[in-house]
Amino acid sequence: DFFRKKSFASCAILWCSLPFLVLGMAAPNLFAMARLVPIMLGCLRAVVGRIPTAYLKSAPAAILVLTGPGLALYFFRPSIPWKRRVRSKHFLLSILGHNDTGHWERIQKRFEEAWPQLVTTFVFLLHGLLPVFSTMSSLSVVLGALSPAVESYSWHGWDLLNRVACASLGLYSLFSVMVHQLQREYPEDELPTASIAVRALIRGVLVLRAAARACCFLAAWLYLLLILDCLIDCVWWQEQGTPLGILGPLGWILSADSHPFANEKSVIFCMNLISVISQQRLVELLARREVLLRLIGAERVMASTICLLLKGVAVACTPSKSANPIAEFLVQVAPPPACCVAIVALRDHAMPLGVAVVVIPWITGLLGSASCLLVGLLGGAYAAHAVLSVWYLYRADLDSAALRLAMLVPGGVSSQAKGLLRGVLAGAHRRAVRMMAMGILQRAFRWLTQR
Repeated sequence: DFFRKKSFASCAILWCSLPFLVLGMAAPNLFAMARLVPIMLGCLRAVVGRIPTAYLKSAPAAILVLTGPGLALYFFRPSIPWKRRVRSKHFLLSILGHNDTGHWERIQKRFEEAWPQLVTTFVFLLHGLLPVFSTMSSLSVVLGALSPAVESYSWHGWDLLNRVACASLGLYSLFSVMVHQLQREYPEDELPTASIAVRALIRGVLVLRAAARACCFLAAWLYLLLILDCLIDCVWWQEQGTPLGILGPLGWILSADSHPFANEKSVIFCMNLISVISQQRLVELLARREVLLRLIGAERVMASTICLLLKGVAVACTPSKSANPIAEFLVQVAPPPACCVAIVALRDHAMPLGVAVVVIPWITGLLGSASCLLVGLLGGAYAAHAVLSVWYLYRADLDSAALRLAMLVPGGVSSQAKGLLRGVLAGAHRRAVRMMAMGILQRAFRWLTQR
């Protein structure tokens, strides 16, 4: 699988699907922003309505009249030499009064050197925040579906179907995050040695996820049939009733009088469904080590080689006159130890963080100031414990760039794989020392022969 030649179409699908999956995750938020467009257009019409009609009618003519002189001045401007030509690279700095261009060049050089580490930190930070976003969205959907009845969201009619569909969808997403976190903490090969309580917990969560997925699939299928029934009825159906015969019986069962898509609750469920599907697909993609390594800049062969090293497979690197490219890549992209510890702590406690972000605003509204202070102290102590426990667990690996990157890549790393990664960097260091010693000897021999 690692050395099988991949087609250009598969690579294009992979790189093109990532932006669409991110947009799919934000589908409910995009729909909420789209609801603000009519309000903004109304404000724009109100502002334009205050402008006199004569000015609006003469605006196109004024723009066309001013375009001609502007283009003439740009194309036929006189070429007058300046007395002192300012370097365009530091033109803005000279305007601001900064004359120390060497200082800014050094800052730019440091930024270029740190850019691979910034990209790696950003990619793995998003990878760690993905369960947080999934937990937040799923819990928000469940709480919104189970909230008390309000005037615009009741417990009968099509609103009841929407509540059941949203609750099942949110629970399925929440149980999927729980399964992902449990499987990452207890891999399949270590599950037989786990305690009975852990195995029972994992089996129970799997059963609940299967039940929620069945309810979610049934609700999505009903919505799909309703959409098809309504579309065919609106386009060309002229007889009494609906073509598929679903809208009438389902409306009678739910005691619904209005149209199922008369309000926006059904559209919100469809957007949440797209978001959950995108989240699941994105989690599956980012769970692959090769995809993460490709995102931080590794080529296909290098990514496959690093994946083999992480699995504990010894790989013979091609000898080159320069440094080992794999070791150079690992040193170049590995983030600092503090960033690695923070990302691993965030990834290990992603689900409690997502639950806290959604639940804490509700709790603070019910508790007083003293209770909120106590909750804040407990949250701070928990965060400090999470970070310090990760630091004490991985402090022996923080000095090696390869092992820091192995911390961030999902999946366990055996002691044999750690030894191979240390050997790659040690071999690169020995090669660099050997090359430097050979260079010194060549210069000394050249100096002796010239004399």
